[in-house]
Amino acid sequence: MTMRVAPALVKYRGHPELQWQFARGILGKVGALPGVRTAAVATDVPLLGSPIYIMRFEGRAPIVPSQAPLAAYSAVSPEYFQTMGMRLIRGRGLTARDTDSAPLAVVVNQTLVDRYFPNQDPIGKRLEIGFSTPPRWREIVGVVTDVRSAGLDQDTPVQVFGAYFQMPSFPSGAVSALTVLARTAQDPAAMGAAMRAAILDVDRAQPVYAMQPMTEVVSKSIAQRRVALTLLAFFAATALLLAAIGVYGVMSFAVSQSTNEIGIRLALGARAGQVALEVQRRGMALVAAGLALGVVAALPLTQYLGTMLFRVSPRDPAIFAVAAGTLIVVSLAACYLPARRASRIDPAIALRSE
Repeated sequence: MTMRVAPALVKYRGHPELQWQFARGILGKVGALPGVRTAAVATDVPLLGSPIYIMRFEGRAPIVPSQAPLAAYSAVSPEYFQTMGMRLIRGRGLTARDTDSAPLAVVVNQTLVDRYFPNQDPIGKRLEIGFSTPPRWREIVGVVTDVRSAGLDQDTPVQVFGAYFQMPSFPSGAVSALTVLARTAQDPAAMGAAMRAAILDVDRAQPVYAMQPMTEVVSKSIAQRRVALTLLAFFAATALLLAAIGVYGVMSFAVSQSTNEIGIRLALGARAGQVALEVQRRGMALVAAGLALGVVAALPLTQYLGTMLFRVSPRDPAIFAVAAGTLIVVSLAACYLPARRASRIDPAIALRSE
């Protein structure tokens, strides 16, 4: 469950100790609620936007701010990674010892390591968020798995997680809004009212808003994409229906045009099953030709679907196989009725009409 809190500037600006006191009170109250497994606070969380800052690394060639690399930065409490289910890959996470009296520490994501420390151990290296004089270096103490903070369909950005109880807001003179998070043992939405009451019990003057479970956050982040793909699926189903009607119509017309031929075959001793099989074979030959053309045309066109998919290859062989198999099954059903009608033609009536 997530919800936002906006500490009042008039009370908390320039007073980091009050911000820490407020955050600790929230963690104590929310963490003690029945059904809450872990609770955390963060200035930003994935899919709700993270501010982008310039950064630089200690021991590297001097750069100007316009050429500095960028990173999504959030200040988080020690329980954040456990609450969000982010796995620690290397080093350690942030702990209760990372306070204003300890050296500044950060945890970074794997993307940062791959981009700026390839084939190196980043633990112990130092970076700075922003450009200060003198620099305020922060030591990299751990590496966590990547999370898609900008969107499920967006590339993973470089991410840096600072210790909230060392620097609650960035820049230091500001007052950042807080996101309160709780991993629950039950439906997180059911914990909303209790969490809000616990936060207000710490400081009733601070507004609490944007209460929603992370499942809803994820759903909202892909809502536009879901609408587009739902429409695409609707048009695809309509196309499949039209294909079935088309196959049925063509085969029905072919049977009506071949009534005399079918009657002669039946009069000469052809079995009804043989006639039905021949009609099915003709129909499926047309379908096979259409499938071959469709696959050839689909391969180059799938590139336009790539931006609408998440963790799915538009050229996945299984998808092509399922689509082709579906069309074959529908076509077999569309050919069945004309084939069945052809097998029941009375040879005498067919020859008499000739």
